[in-house]
Amino acid sequence: MLTLCMTVVGLSMTSCLSDDDNKNKIKTLTPAEKSAMMANMAGLYNGHLFFVNDSARVDSVEVSCSVSAPDSVFTVYDFPYEILSCGVSTESVRNVLSIAGDGIFRDVLHFYVNNVDLQDYYTFWAIPNSENELQKTFTDSDEKQHSIKVKFSNQVTNTTPYGMTAIYYPIGEYSANKILVYILLGEIEVDGITTTLNRVIYFYGNK
Repeated sequence: MLTLCMTVVGLSMTSCLSDDDNKNKIKTLTPAEKSAMMANMAGLYNGHLFFVNDSARVDSVEVSCSVSAPDSVFTVYDFPYEILSCGVSTESVRNVLSIAGDGIFRDVLHFYVNNVDLQDYYTFWAIPNSENELQKTFTDSDEKQHSIKVKFSNQVTNTTPYGMTAIYYPIGEYSANKILVYILLGEIEVDGITTTLNRVIYFYGNK
């Protein structure tokens, strides 16, 4: 169901967090309204990162995240690098990702519309602070150093597990203490080897 929601949101911005029938009026938020919205949305969330695994099946891992009111930053505290191995055929890259552990992912939320008839429903762009915001350098048990850098994308086109062609954007929704955030993976560089990902993962959680 969440994959279907993601497809719909990527194509038409129909809400998957509310009972919106897509006929409600929307408005651009004023600075004061954005501040009030951030105060309402800020806090800690528990949920899952959803992704398509090697068997073209939607899988998930449990993670926690937060939204900070002062700077509008969305943070995933225990982002598992191993999920990035899906779709990577190079064995050495997959091996490094499998032992990399967790990282911290951050992006800035740019809120742009509010549904007038659903006062607690917001949509936003979720833009990473920099293209290499998710990166890590570590030393393995054999004292070999590894480096990982992830580049993000503003648009991904691929085929869903249901055989549908969909266009995805780095967008998100918030409603009644629930949040849905899409993260678009462009490419990954592991120990100097660059692999194109063009994959979509998304966080869904509750306060």
